[in-house]
Amino acid sequence: MKYLARFREEKSGETPSQKLRPGHPRKISHRSVNVPKRSLESTPRVTARVLKENNPEVFGAVSVRIVSRRVHELGYTSQKPLKKPLLTRAQRARRVTFTKKYLAWTDGDWLSVLWSDEATFTVTCNRGARVYRRPGSDPLESQYVESTVKHPDSLMVWGCFSGRGLGKLVVLPKNLKVNQAIYLELLCEHLPDSFELTRASVFQQDGAPAHTAKSVTQWLDDCMVPFIKDWPGNSPDLNPIENLWHMVKKDLQGKDVSSIPKLEKAIRESWANTSPEHLRNLALSLPRRLQAVKKSKGHPTN
Repeated sequence: MKYLARFREEKSGETPSQKLRPGHPRKISHRSVNVPKRSLESTPRVTARVLKENNPEVFGAVSVRIVSRRVHELGYTSQKPLKKPLLTRAQRARRVTFTKKYLAWTDGDWLSVLWSDEATFTVTCNRGARVYRRPGSDPLESQYVESTVKHPDSLMVWGCFSGRGLGKLVVLPKNLKVNQAIYLELLCEHLPDSFELTRASVFQQDGAPAHTAKSVTQWLDDCMVPFIKDWPGNSPDLNPIENLWHMVKKDLQGKDVSSIPKLEKAIRESWANTSPEHLRNLALSLPRRLQAVKKSKGHPTN
């Protein structure tokens, strides 16, 4: 009612003025706080302390904490930078050339590609898990403790899929370094079955030295295996199997993978449970990936 009374006292169409806020007046005006925007846009890695030192006319009389608060008020948030491959000018050019060539492919073409790669999984406890502990209990009791090791064991696996199904998932021996001889043996043993399982007709592999060794490419040619020979190096953003590995690793977060046998079992279960629809969507994401690389002029994309 008091608000309505004040409204009637004001001129028609105007709202009553607000009461002054209690407390000390702001040391930084809303207008002057926009000045550091240029610094944040040109140097996003700048710290609040450096921002204060570089803008004494705005932040000279306030603490670093207030500077940080004002930056958040401008809508900026502190985040870890995305990790992307460092690409040379030549690599970017090859990526653009690749996109121009393969944008003409149809959905049927992409569904017929057998995507392949290795991935490494680490033995861990359920990181990020929380426990309920009663008041006064000993935090060192076994049920409240998460065991860790300095150098956890890991598994390397090789897998493949197409938009029509999953191929073989191969767990490689511990501490095995994949060179051209090991890789060629792996392909000889598992590639034929994978083509049959996935109904694929074209093989894809990235530019790892073991993959592009002359003995490997010669074997593929001798066996008349069609494969993408001009796959650009350092291009995980173009390879949908990277998303599949990420999905498997995310699925493992809530499972007990505290030993090699448990880790292998969990990986195989997650791999086998991948839905056909998800595989199809991954394969059909290639036109969008190619367009993104073309738009970025060969630079890394999301």
